[in-house]
Amino acid sequence: MTTLSTDILDAGLQEIRDAASPVLHLCSQEPASYAEAESYSLGTKTAPTIGARSRTSRRRAG
Repeated sequence: MTTLSTDILDAGLQEIRDAASPVLHLCSQEPASYAEAESYSLGTKTAPTIGARSRTSRRRAG
């Protein structure tokens, strides 16, 4: 089973957070381009905030 390190996942989140005008698209299927993302979009979230979960909340959620 392939896994990704948390550094890689955090880098992706950092790109979303630092974008000039970030818009998170919630899509019905995986888009291959931005045009497809707009086409498959079920909804959007402008300027999403990304925060860390505490260890306590991870234990309760899992």
